[in-house]
Amino acid sequence: MSKIGAGLVAVLSVASSLLGLGLGVPAAYAALSEVGIVRPDVDVVARPIDELMNAWATLNVDTYQAQWHPEAAQSFGGEEELGLGEILARRRNDFQRLLAVRVNDYRRCVVTSGENGEITLLVTYDMTMYWPDEDGVRTRRDVEEELFVVRFNSQVRRYQISRNTDSDLRGAPVCTTEPPDPDRRGGWLPWLLG
Repeated sequence: MSKIGAGLVAVLSVASSLLGLGLGVPAAYAALSEVGIVRPDVDVVARPIDELMNAWATLNVDTYQAQWHPEAAQSFGGEEELGLGEILARRRNDFQRLLAVRVNDYRRCVVTSGENGEITLLVTYDMTMYWPDEDGVRTRRDVEEELFVVRFNSQVRRYQISRNTDSDLRGAPVCTTEPPDPDRRGGWLPWLLG
């Protein structure tokens, strides 16, 4: 058997083992990308962003919390960096006080892929928040652009947010529709699994 044929058999064996464990295609992508066999699918990588927007729209703090890596950090505008406990305390407070949130629009795209498996996403969103007010309801519209760094968490078998900061990339044409593939690994395998 040729080297290419042997490599193909090995990769297919790993893929079928992962799929056989009931991980499903997204988890198989993530697991294979974790060991450098394939690049992750953009929808798999961006899942925590999608779920974060869902958490805002439903004011569900459990869904919100599940998107964050245990070692996550957040910082904006030169403020002190917040750890996961502080991030969640702020969000619990907001979600308890808010009457509703409408996510008008959001877009996420991959900016960079780090050597340590972290992937940076640029996220722009437009939300309308409805707060209780003495005169009824006060609305506030937020249109923001932020950077989210995600990394694969093998304990939960998916990507989670490890860092969230202001974006300093406003207006720059940096987005791609697919995750970066710096060493051109992957080739046919994403089509096979997709």
